[in-house]
Formats: sequence, structure tokens, C-alpha cells
Amino acid sequence: MKSKIYIALVSILLIVSCDDFLDQDPITEPLTEIVFTNQEVVQRLIPGAYQPMRWEFVPTFGDSYAMTYIYSDVRSDDVIIENTFNQPHSHEFEIPSILTTTNVNVALIWSKFFTGIARANQIIGGLSTVDETVIPDKELFIAESRFLRAFYYFEAVKNFGEVPLFTETTDVGVIDNIKRKPITEVYAQINSDFRAAIELLPESWEMPTGTQEPSETYRATRGAAQGLLAKAYLYQENWDSAAYFAQEVINSGVYALEENYADNWVLSNEHGIESLFEIAFFNDPSGGSWNAGAQGSLTAQFFFPPFDAPVTGWSYNLTTPELHQAFLDENDLVRLDATILTAGHEFGSQILADQGNDPVTQEFIDSSPAISGGQYGTGFSYALKYFITPEQVQDETTDFVLSPLNHKVLRYSEILLILAEATLNGATGDGQGAFDQVRARAGLPSKPLTLESLKLERRLELATEWNRYYDLLRWGDAASEIEDFVPGREYLPIPQDEIELVGPDTDGSDILTQNIGY
Repeated sequence: MKSKIYIALVSILLIVSCDDFLDQDPITEPLTEIVFTNQEVVQRLIPGAYQPMRWEFVPTFGDSYAMTYIYSDVRSDDVIIENTFNQPHSHEFEIPSILTTTNVNVALIWSKFFTGIARANQIIGGLSTVDETVIPDKELFIAESRFLRAFYYFEAVKNFGEVPLFTETTDVGVIDNIKRKPITEVYAQINSDFRAAIELLPESWEMPTGTQEPSETYRATRGAAQGLLAKAYLYQENWDSAAYFAQEVINSGVYALEENYADNWVLSNEHGIESLFEIAFFNDPSGGSWNAGAQGSLTAQFFFPPFDAPVTGWSYNLTTPELHQAFLDENDLVRLDATILTAGHEFGSQILADQGNDPVTQEFIDSSPAISGGQYGTGFSYALKYFITPEQVQDETTDFVLSPLNHKVLRYSEILLILAEATLNGATGDGQGAFDQVRARAGLPSKPLTLESLKLERRLELATEWNRYYDLLRWGDAASEIEDFVPGREYLPIPQDEIELVGPDTDGSDILTQNIGY
């Protein structure tokens, strides 16, 4: 692990796009004297700290994938992987009893989080001794990097539990810092970083009208930091703080619910009024989806139905009959139509219409090998929130797998549901009103806010958006709701290669310990 972390610390230099910087003679001066005394260069380093969020396939560990849904929704009762034979290492995530410590996906997921942490730390450390007269935006850059460090640590603690806690670039060489820290200690750092980010991040990164500069809407805002901090406090069961920061987002007046629920996943409405934070994807023919520099999303390829070209998906990932039935039982047809492909769904695509698939027919759904009585039986279908039309494939990409559609990390509707859940647990606020707003947008009547109604509402509102597994864990419902769930294996294993790279402590025990159950 030490060698990999050191590589991660310097790898940020590889993504700097300033030609003058890359053309310099070999570097022999201290890093801070070369990089962190130039405002423009630091500005160009920032995207590199966001980049690991987009890692979906990186061949470093073999045929390894790190799409967020693999380590979240696939582990829940909402999504399955129908690729047992093609990618058994991905299939292991829905059957915890067979998940191994040498799984190549787990290795990439670990690397994804800690590369992001290392890059954020590099910027924070590099700027710490630089005067603001040299880097006028020093404090803003540090605040943004602390947001990113908190984001990656939040993902790490949700998936691995206790993890090493690095806040300085020099930490990686100290044995005590490599040792995994208690979850409460990791969350304390997450809270601190998000709070610091709130103080300095802007309300918006919208570019001035007429500017020739590229959009910076992918960057973290004050609302994103407030919202993710509210969510982090929810996971810590700090109900008062969760409600407070959710209310801060609501009171800001910056965000609102989209009038049409499905508009949240329209390519032309990225960073819309409901979105607090998104993982931004761009069409990048030079990198594509097959290396660590990926700019496009491979998630679409895994979820898409097997239409004819140019949108022939692998249909590896399917929604479950239980999720479909949950929508029907609540008569929630608005969100069902935006989440799961059902007969009669309209895409507004002439190309699909010419193929006989717009509106989609029941015959098409039933004819899919993955659905029509295969190893999983009937009742499964396709998720829609990552779908782009064939016309958009042709207009926006050079290859289908380079989907430019962003992934929503946090929406305003979840902020309302965070407030609702916090008030259920004693916090102050109009939880019922917040709850009713979410239901009203879906065309559903008010109902009493209870823990059970809140659980259902989160499932339907946030379906296939990477929340269900963690919700079931924190509610204590995982064992009763997830088939094949193994108590004691709630977290992913620590990659065995990392444990061996770090080596033993002076007493012979592993410095980097394994999660229980593996």
C-alpha cells in the first residue's frame, strides 16, 4: 500500500494540462516551488482531484470495474448483475459469501477513493506554506480540496468501515497513520472538512455569459458541502445536525424540485435546479472509458437494453421484481416510468421508433435473454436513469460507451427526505411538509410521516441512485431484505494486496488489518 499511495500522491502531476509546465526540464526543485507558486497551474490541478470519481474501468488490476452501482445498488435488493459467467468478480458483490479479499474490483474501488484523497491532500499540503499574494485563490482551493477529501472519505467509510486516515502527504510514511482508524474518528474528519468547505465555497460556479472558458459547473458548491454534511450526519445518527444542514440548503433558496421528476436525467438538464452535486462526464475520445483518464461513463453500457445499434447495451444490470412491485403497490407510476423500463415507455427517439421500440413493446422486454426465463426468472427489467437516446449517442459521443450523461450524487429531494428522517428522530423542523413535497411531485397524496413510510419513500424516490444498500444497513434491515446477506460482511474486504504491501508490525501482526468475516 505504501508504494501505491506514494504513486497516488505524485500522479496528480500527470493530469496537468498546461503545456508549458509539461515541457519543462526534469524536475529537481521542491514540488511547492514549481507547482504551487503559479495560480494558473494550481487551477489546472483541481480537476485531477475530481477525476477518480469518474473511474469506472481501469485495467491496472486486471478486468476491474469501479462503477458506483456495483458496490452500492448491486449489494441491495433493487439491482442484480446478470453476468455470472462473463464477470464473476462483479457478480461476487451480490453474493457476499463468495466475495474474496483478492477481488480485482475491490482493489480498484480502494484505489479510487485513496487516489482522490491523496490528490486532495497534495493540493492542501502544497498550498499550506504559500502566501496568498502568490496564489490569490489559495483558501478557496484548499476549501474545495477539503470538500473532495471529505467526499472520498465518506465513500471509503461507507464501504470499508475503519480506514487509514491521511490528512498530510507525509502521513503515508508513518506506520501509526497507515493503521485503520475508528469510524467515529473518520467521520470527525469528514465533518470538519465539509464544515471548512462550507465557509468558503461559492454558491455557484456558473460561468459568465459569453465566456470562452469551459464550464466549471462540475465543481463543488456551498450547497453541495451543506447537503453532503447533512447526509453524513444522518449516517452518524446526529439528527439535530442533519436537520440543521438540510434546513440550511432549503433556506438558501438555490434549489427546488424539478416539476417533472424524469427531467433530472435529461442530458440537456445537467446541473439543474434540483441537483446539488453531480459526477460530471465528458466525451473524451483521447481517453475514453478504458483507462484511468476516463471522461465518459461506462455505466450506460451495463444498464442499457439490447436495442439495435447505436445503443446496444450489454444489459448486465437489471432492476428486481421487488422494486417494480414496490412502485405498483404505492401506485407510483410517475417515478416508475422514469426508473424502470416498462411496456409503453416512450423515449422520443425516431431511431428507436423505426426499430419498433418507441414506445417499447412488451414483446421486446419479454424477448431479452436476461429476462425471458434465464437463470434469474421473470419480472426483471432495465433501469432508465442512465439512458441516452440513439440520437444523443450520435451527436454527443464517438462511441456508445462514452456516455456523457452525468451521475447525480445528491438531489434536493434527498435533502427534504433527510430533514424528514431527522425530525422523525427528534430533530426540529417541518419533516411532514418536506416529506409531502417529495410525494406531491410524484403525484401522490400526503400520508403520515412514519419510519416505515420514510423508508419506502427513500426507496422509490432514490431508486438506482446508490442509496438503498447503505440505507438498509443503517436501519438494521439488511438481513431481512437482502437475499444472501451475510451478517459480519457488511463492509467490503480490505484488498489483500494492500495488506501484504504494507507488511507486518513489529509484533508480527498486520499493520493494515482485514475486516471481520473475511
